[in-house]
Amino acid sequence: MGTLYAYRDKEPVLGAGTVLFDSAEITGDVVVGKDSLIGAGVKIIGDSHGPVRIGSRVQILENAVLHLLPDNELVIEDDVVIGPGAMIHGCHIGRGTVVEPAAIVCDFSTVGPESIVRAGACVKQRAMHPARSVLDGFPARTVDTLAPAPGPSVVGAASRRCQRHPPHRPLTMRLDLSGVHVSLTAEYDRLFIDKQSPDAYRAMSAVASEVSATAQAAGLDRLLVELVNIRVSQLNGCGFCLDLHVRRAVKNGETPQRLAVLPAWRDVDLFSPTERAALALAEAITNLPEHDVRERERTCARDELTADQFSAVSWLAITMNAFNRISIISGHPVRPRTA
Repeated sequence: MGTLYAYRDKEPVLGAGTVLFDSAEITGDVVVGKDSLIGAGVKIIGDSHGPVRIGSRVQILENAVLHLLPDNELVIEDDVVIGPGAMIHGCHIGRGTVVEPAAIVCDFSTVGPESIVRAGACVKQRAMHPARSVLDGFPARTVDTLAPAPGPSVVGAASRRCQRHPPHRPLTMRLDLSGVHVSLTAEYDRLFIDKQSPDAYRAMSAVASEVSATAQAAGLDRLLVELVNIRVSQLNGCGFCLDLHVRRAVKNGETPQRLAVLPAWRDVDLFSPTERAALALAEAITNLPEHDVRERERTCARDELTADQFSAVSWLAITMNAFNRISIISGHPVRPRTA
């Protein structure tokens, strides 16, 4: 059992069946519904600033922090999942929403029911997002809209199943929202460095969001960006990043044929001159070959790409290399999927 602190005569209240891990702390005017899970290292602070109200069957995973500004309230409705290292501050999160690891939701903002806040995204103050929004970026914007799920909410069902896991046992959740796959894993026998140092990971995610915006401003289309991400991940052997970025590429219209021959892109005629220059530059940055080879690839890329595009591709490759290393050293798992 974690620690409950009273503050100015206000004591936290936990509903029946709620599990509080030993290192979790809850302070002040906080009410948590029944059958919820408060994970290791979680901090929930409802001091003199206002009430914190958390619904039933809510999952708040390790090292998340929940707080609020004065004259505000924090409301998390039923069946919500808050991922590891998330920062939730004086907002309203609707029923069945998933907030992925290291995301930030700021004061006076609202995230509608059955939405997804992507890993590392930042929902800014007073932002209003409707139901079934998929939010990504820094600041977060709507990048997709989920179709209404037929039958009972799969998020609620997943939350109820997770309550049957006793504390201090490896916990794996797989949520499938209308074809959009979200995987949140809490495996306490592993050291996921993104969860162990969430501030550092949030900073990395902010860099990635800025690099993505830089690539878009330079006129690089989404397929080229994903080709660079995939090729770098192939060279580094990062299964987790390959699984993620291949799915994103397919979603954006990439063909199975081009993905299949990507390792042999130099020997086929399926890629544009701009794509070939970007891939050559990304490979040079990843492999760091001998000086003469590196200079030849750099010069060829400079001849084909604008200065802004050359810089953007370089940053894409540098950032992808960093995320590959985060996933590889952490041992991020790749879950089997049916589609």
